[in-house]
Amino acid sequence: MARHLNHRHLAPALFLSSWLLAAPTLCADVTGWGDAVWNAARRGDATAFDAEIGKVPPGEGPAIDAVRAAIAQRDAHRQEAAKAREELIAKHRADLRKDLDAGDLSRALIAAANLKFLLEPAEWTAEMATPTFQELERRTEARRAEAEAAKDWLLVQEMLFRLRALYEDTQATDRFRALDDRLDEIGRKVSLMAAYAPRTLHELRRAQSERFRASQTPEEREKAKAKSKDPEAEADDPDEPFPEFNAAAADDWKEQFNGITPLMLREGLRKAAGDHIENMGWKPLIEGGLASLTLLANTPECREAFPGLGDDAKRTAWLEALAAARTRLEGVPDDMASGTLYRELMNGLLKANEITVAIPENALLHEFGEGATGIISRRFEDPYSEIIWPERLRRFRQQVEGNFVGVGILIRHDEKREIMVINPLEGSPAARAGLKPGDRVLAVDGQSTTGWSLNRAVDLITGPEGETVNLTVRRAGEEKPLEVPLVRESIKMRSVTGWRKTGLTDRGEPTWDWFVDPKMGIGYVRLTSFNEDSFADFMKAVDAMRVKRGLEGLVLDLRGNPGGLLTSATDFCNLWIPSGLLVSTENRFGETTSARMAEPNRAALKDLPVVVLVNQSSASASEILSGCLQAYDKAVVVGERSFGKGSVQEVTPLRDRSREAAVKVTTQHYVLPPEDGKPKGRKVHKSPGTEDWGVLPDLRVKMTPDQLEKLAELRSTVDTLPEAGKEQTEPRKDPDEILATGTDPQLETALLALRARLLGTASATKVAEAAKPGEPAKPATQTP
Repeated sequence: MARHLNHRHLAPALFLSSWLLAAPTLCADVTGWGDAVWNAARRGDATAFDAEIGKVPPGEGPAIDAVRAAIAQRDAHRQEAAKAREELIAKHRADLRKDLDAGDLSRALIAAANLKFLLEPAEWTAEMATPTFQELERRTEARRAEAEAAKDWLLVQEMLFRLRALYEDTQATDRFRALDDRLDEIGRKVSLMAAYAPRTLHELRRAQSERFRASQTPEEREKAKAKSKDPEAEADDPDEPFPEFNAAAADDWKEQFNGITPLMLREGLRKAAGDHIENMGWKPLIEGGLASLTLLANTPECREAFPGLGDDAKRTAWLEALAAARTRLEGVPDDMASGTLYRELMNGLLKANEITVAIPENALLHEFGEGATGIISRRFEDPYSEIIWPERLRRFRQQVEGNFVGVGILIRHDEKREIMVINPLEGSPAARAGLKPGDRVLAVDGQSTTGWSLNRAVDLITGPEGETVNLTVRRAGEEKPLEVPLVRESIKMRSVTGWRKTGLTDRGEPTWDWFVDPKMGIGYVRLTSFNEDSFADFMKAVDAMRVKRGLEGLVLDLRGNPGGLLTSATDFCNLWIPSGLLVSTENRFGETTSARMAEPNRAALKDLPVVVLVNQSSASASEILSGCLQAYDKAVVVGERSFGKGSVQEVTPLRDRSREAAVKVTTQHYVLPPEDGKPKGRKVHKSPGTEDWGVLPDLRVKMTPDQLEKLAELRSTVDTLPEAGKEQTEPRKDPDEILATGTDPQLETALLALRARLLGTASATKVAEAAKPGEPAKPATQTP
């Protein structure tokens, strides 16, 4: 780290530009104003922030003029947004009524969800009491009942999902929980059908597609038809018939469950029963496993894979065996259930299965294990504890270690079950070779991919670094398939991006302009994850900014960042925090099990003003970084409440002779450093029953669905450059349009806070330099 402590990392005040200090009338009033704005933001006082930001003191010069213009622009955008909000609320209310009258419940539910997003919680509570909402709920429940009777499980799932969304984060917690439980059960049924009844599920998807197409307006159909002609759009032509079922999908489950053994399952459940942070023991795990097997037996569609389920007598005998196991379990006190009881019940079930429905052992073990870990998710709100079965283990390790060797493409099945390229990763061998979204991979090293599972495709396309793999690709508009040789290499997962992409290197790697406000020296870094390269790449960006013109302030964008390596997150924390606790963990007894402290001489940015952007998708390591900086009062946090994932999972290998799996179990929670004057820090994890979770922004700024959609489109457009050797055919959009149009009010707020802070700092420096020898300058309030 010492290599970063050079002249470029001295206090930002030393690099205040001549542009900032050019205003002859900047005075201590500006200093006081800048401090007042910044301190209101730090306190989380949005009312005071808005009041102070409007009190710009008199003065002249480009810097203060630019700040005034930014404030005026923000105010205009707010007025436009408020007007647009009222118009959208009226539109969605009208759409809800219109769609209800037309009998289109899917559209009506979408309109209601859009309305909920725009309204404040109290307003939505009032909306739920209206006759229109009550009619919507009544008719949705009736449609769901009809779909259940018809066994149209995808329609049931849709109705439940959309209705549940309307109750999420409301005071109607019992209603939400009931919908959530039923949705979970239907989701598990659909998952069973995806594995064991793909033909039946295919027909349900056909019916779903026909419903969707029937609901499209002529304008929507024309738009979809035009979009389908773009191979990169991944859109279906509404006039094309739904593809026929590919029989190669019928046996995918056999490949996925290969290598599962009774010992793996038993040892995985033993770890969960004994070490999980909720100290649940064996009983709920066995309950969940039995419930899963019962659901499988009561899903008659699964006789596609297991003919024994189609024999009523055998199926009845199997259900009786499961009921007997439940009765035996119910008679055991919670603290007396043990691994011994599990072995007794499982041995009995395996024998009963052999003489009744004869489900293959590996499938039975898989479903029991999924049900056992599923109960952890449902009952204890922990979706992170799971068994990593043998077939998934290699990819899981790659993901954890960040060690990807391949050609750099994301793939999926299309409707015809062909292997389709979603997109090539920037700078990867696939991108440099010109592979495009929408390309179909017909063969790998001469082997046809017909009938391949995605896992098999991944396994054969990836391989040893430096070796060549040949892909045969069909591309829309090309008469003949293309032969594309690719040399496998370690794929760098880039997690650090800037404000404006300026170009690509010869290897297809992006170059960035990092300044969102180059005149005031405000940098912008978006961090999309915390991997092994994130910290080093971030420091390269800081170096680049310091070399170019001096870095005075920074917007660190963690929105949508799901987390990653804890060591990376604490390295970032240490940049601003010179000493003290960065994060700790505690076990189920509330005991501190580990603590990560700031290391000396590593706080290279301790004097750099920073605003951190977070939203509902900022999780885990993102919450550690933003929460830690907030606790030490080193950053202003802007946006919306973060996700609330602050748990620690321990991964334990599960070996049975030459076969290997793993189990991931939540054993601890992260605890942030205590805020000033408080004895203990907060947990960010959203545990059952808690109201205090996540990172709460100092300045809450909400974005509308339209703003989010437009921001994603703009960001994608401005970050897209032509392939190597090709010219730009159309003018690129400028990312400054994001600010000019008010598309990102969270970033706009962050910049206002930083500009006020920097203008005040510049004024304080100017006043100090103007003080006569022997006369103290009027002091400026400096925040640490």
